This record gives sequence, structure tokens and C-alpha cells, in this order.
Amino acid sequence: MGQCYVRNTQTGSGIVIKTGASASKVMSPSRDIPPFLDITEELGKDPYNTPVSCPMSYGWGGAMGPAQFIPATWQNYRERIEEILGRAANPWAIKDSFLAAGLYLSDYGAKSQAYNGELNAALSYFAGPGWSKSSYASVYKRDYGYPIMNITSQYAEDIAKLE
Repeated sequence: MGQCYVRNTQTGSGIVIKTGASASKVMSPSRDIPPFLDITEELGKDPYNTPVSCPMSYGWGGAMGPAQFIPATWQNYRERIEEILGRAANPWAIKDSFLAAGLYLSDYGAKSQAYNGELNAALSYFAGPGWSKSSYASVYKRDYGYPIMNITSQYAEDIAKLE
């Protein structure tokens, strides 16, 4: 659900919840702070005491809820989720969060049910839809994409055995 709090909406810095240690790059101030403030206001949450992901060794943190959507991406899916649910969408609610994840994965290739489409969906979910243009693209594939696809292949084999 996240291990950091945003403390400064101008810089995106914050703190690690468990230790209170300062953390820079908790949330992108230009891309994610404005939608984060809108989302938390709409849901009646305190933006300074709502957990978000801490930054990794590269990039920004700030992902919200169990499916770990960054605020700007959540805003892109919110209306679709609300149309399906018939109510306000909440990225911290597990059903809302994973409904959004399913839509996102489908949009980025999973609906093809083909290896390359599913690989692209997984990598887009992990690193954003522009992952292939990143200088980290080969690392993303090696350290995240291929291991995820190996797991899904094993699931498919296990399901086939059970059927």
C-alpha cells in the first residue's frame, strides 16, 4: 500500500513511515502531486498522511494502493472505473485498484493473449508505456518482464494439468 508519506508538495519529498527518515522523490511534483491532491480531496483523505510507495533506486515513488498506480495514471483510468462501478473510484480499495489494473494490462497488450502482448503489458505496468525507449529497457526485460512471463507460463502449465 506504500511505505512513504508526501510532506512537501513543491518538491515531492516526504518521509519513510516506519522510521520518519527523510525521502526525496516520493512523488513527482509536476506530474503526480496535482492529481494526488485531487484524488485525496475527492475521497476525503489527508494527502500528508496517506501512504504511497517510496522511490526505488531510480525514478519517483508515489504509487497508490494495492495495485500501485501513480496518480497521473489513475486519473486516466478513473472515469472508466467509475462507469463500471457506478460510484467514485478509490485506488486504495482492492477491488477498484485491480479493476484498474485489469483495464491497464488489457490496454497495453494483455488482451492479445500472445507472449509479446502480455510481455509489453507487464513491462508497461512496471515501467510505464514508454519502457521500450528507456535506457533501462533491457534491464526491465531481464529483471522484471522475463521472470513475470516465466511465472505466468508455469501458471498456465499448472492450470492445464488440473483441467
